[in-house]
Amino acid sequence: MRILVIGATGLIGDAVVRALRPRHEVIAVSRSTAPPVDIGDTGSVARLYEQVGSVDGVVVTTGHAPFGRPDELSLEDYLTGVRSKLLGQVDVVRQGIAHLRDGGSFTLTSGILATEPIRGASASAAANGGIEAFARTSAAELPRGQRINVIRPSIVQGSPPSALALFPGFLPVPLESVASAYVRSVEGVRTGHIYEVS
Repeated sequence: MRILVIGATGLIGDAVVRALRPRHEVIAVSRSTAPPVDIGDTGSVARLYEQVGSVDGVVVTTGHAPFGRPDELSLEDYLTGVRSKLLGQVDVVRQGIAHLRDGGSFTLTSGILATEPIRGASASAAANGGIEAFARTSAAELPRGQRINVIRPSIVQGSPPSALALFPGFLPVPLESVASAYVRSVEGVRTGHIYEVS
């Protein structure tokens, strides 16, 4: 299969690329690659699809949201998370439908914060929950047998100490386990499914 991985230079994205490459043609892109892509910029997403053409799978492992208490975050802070992590992934799907071959799959990324609260994570939780709701609903309406799933990873091994410190009591999950969930989504048959890796 021909698989587009967006966010390929990040910790999870790199692991996904390495897991898929032995069996598939992988197009690995991020903000720093050629072609570059910023999922928060709809024009950037459109240009990416124009350059890449038809694919059998699209994987998104990028997007961010600010941390802080609700009384510390502005509405713009929340909008930053929604635009980047939620609407950016929605746009990748929206524009990608025409470029995804029959029976192809979209695999998006939420995170454990969709279900496990930690301090300062309301903006990220809102974006994560939105991604999962979008995928569950879209699964029933995608054309031509296309599938859509979401990976919900916990904090992963190899994350920076500053990130690990935000998740007290969480055992970081191996990158190989997280990457395997993406492989199951891409190569499997399920749709509308949330793959939790914790």
